[in-house]
Amino acid sequence: MKIGIYVFDNVEELDFVGPFEVFSYINKVKKDSVEVLLLSRGDKEIKAFNGLRFHSDKLITDIDSDYLDVLILPGGKGRIEEAGSIEIVNFIKDVYPNLKMLASVCTGAFFLGEAGLLKGKKGITHKNSLEELRKKYDVEIVNEKVVKNDKIWLSAGVSSGIDLSLEIVKEFFGEKMMEKVQEGIEYRK
Repeated sequence: MKIGIYVFDNVEELDFVGPFEVFSYINKVKKDSVEVLLLSRGDKEIKAFNGLRFHSDKLITDIDSDYLDVLILPGGKGRIEEAGSIEIVNFIKDVYPNLKMLASVCTGAFFLGEAGLLKGKKGITHKNSLEELRKKYDVEIVNEKVVKNDKIWLSAGVSSGIDLSLEIVKEFFGEKMMEKVQEGIEYRK
């Protein structure tokens, strides 16, 4: 299974590192089960919101529309500029039909909205952005950590990306695998 996590300047660290840890841990239980890739628009050093600096694994321009099984869109202050980028909006629209799952963490929900995928759906985001999400994209806000709309899943605030990722593990690898990952990373809900 190929899982892409889109990253950008001023991304919230835990929004992508939490899911990265959860999905990567699967390989400790069942070797070579997943490939977790950090994706970006530009081939440059990325500086996350709290100062973490890193590079992505691949550019979105190098990803074929049928390459990924799951795409995770994290949030953070950088989403204000990044979510409106024509390049990322087109990328999401291009890969969406072939994905098994498209998910957002926190304000990553705004990427889904910009791609036109949230209208009339249930959703959640960071508590400080709920009203903006509701008004801008005609989303029915629900008070849950993880909201499931067919193959589009959203999660609430920063740490909820771990909950979201564990739910995705359960969906594709079963409850026993989810429990092993949860135990392995010592995460208590």
